[in-house]
Amino acid sequence: MKDLEISIALMVSSLPIAELNVVEALLLPSIYILIRMIKIVISTKN
Repeated sequence: MKDLEISIALMVSSLPIAELNVVEALLLPSIYILIRMIKIVISTKN
């Protein structure tokens, strides 16, 4: 019974980390693309 509690606790504690990784995986490329687009816009204005 104690092993089950420990495994559930581990699963619950690892959930937010997994969600963060998904958010980072989705956000980072879009932020990178935005930065590149801004740089292109700035370079074309000059």
